[in-house]
Amino acid sequence: MREAKVMGQIPFRYRVRAALKSLENPLFLSKRFPSLYWKIYKLSWKDYLWIFENPISKASPVASAAGYLVYLNDILVREMGFEFISANNSSVIGLDFRMKLMLVYFGLVLLAIARLIYLARRPHSISHGPDLSSWVDYGMHNFTFTDFLSFHDDIQVNQHRTLYGKYYTDDWEAFVDDASWSKSGRTDGMDTVGKRASREHVSYGDAKRRHEDLLRSILIDRYEEFSARNKISLVFAVILALAGMAMFLLPNLDLFLVLLLSVIR
Repeated sequence: MREAKVMGQIPFRYRVRAALKSLENPLFLSKRFPSLYWKIYKLSWKDYLWIFENPISKASPVASAAGYLVYLNDILVREMGFEFISANNSSVIGLDFRMKLMLVYFGLVLLAIARLIYLARRPHSISHGPDLSSWVDYGMHNFTFTDFLSFHDDIQVNQHRTLYGKYYTDDWEAFVDDASWSKSGRTDGMDTVGKRASREHVSYGDAKRRHEDLLRSILIDRYEEFSARNKISLVFAVILALAGMAMFLLPNLDLFLVLLLSVIR
């Protein structure tokens, strides 16, 4: 009761901000809303690539060109109308030509905004991917030992997200021994010949080939983890993209029905 009274005294904008932050707080959600927690936990950018990486979304920045067609509505209706091929029926669901242009235009604008959010807020696992296979190939070719060490430390601190991240410490230590020089920075008293002999077995390239299964497992686990971040941006982007896609496809569906009825008749 006291908690509710205190919450009532907090300004609305701060309550909204706290609610949005709670979406990124697994402890808060798991205790208060367990079923919602699992739905949000599974929410991931990788599951919505079909929205942001399709040809329509990629071409949506040209939406401004469609806007000028609205000003040419009278000319387009007169010169490019479908009176003859559609038996003078320009719409099945009651959309005039101007409305169709408006729907296409604003649909493309929403898709463009959603794609901008996607490009700006997508995790780096998606930007280097976007799919899992591309991410793993990119990591195996471009990531340094320091990158993999950072991934390993992240798994140890924040736990693994998949079974791929549940590897043995001995396997990781074997990779570290083969990929890095343990005496780096601690060579006081060693001559050049001794240093060379000490690091003869160290080769990051050979270590990657020898421990490829371990490194691929780490990359797969981190792809799943990174792809599930920035969920609030993902939700906004998906809502805008779905609305834009519906607005863009509605006039096309109407045109399809008009032509279909003209053929049937």
